[in-house]
Amino acid sequence: MRDEKLLVYIYDSNGNRAPALVIEKNPEQIAGIIQATQYVPEITITTELDQFFLNTSYGFVFKCTDQEYLQEVLLPVLIPIQLEESSVPELKIDWRFWAEDDESEDSDAEVKVEVDVEECKKYLKENFGVEV
Repeated sequence: MRDEKLLVYIYDSNGNRAPALVIEKNPEQIAGIIQATQYVPEITITTELDQFFLNTSYGFVFKCTDQEYLQEVLLPVLIPIQLEESSVPELKIDWRFWAEDDESEDSDAEVKVEVDVEECKKYLKENFGVEV
């Protein structure tokens, strides 16, 4: 069984969305991304199949499809982080959706362009105020 992943969509106040960040579905990673985006108007987290899981507004969970997971698993990790009683875990982000496809005119094959993670982080900081 492979580890389940989640897609994180970060929105600015104008509704603009950054490419998805991919994180592991565990309470530490979810709490970490919520804390890292605490000054963002909205983030939406979905499954890999793009089914809604939860969203936040300025670091507070607004809606979650699994209330048992929220109450028993996520909040016991998230609240101490928000109260600065616990440290923010290191985020393990997969940047796969930040790569651009380069379609050559001479070939039918797509070539993946390598992702510059530092440029992605810079973009998030400059355009969304998020440091990851």
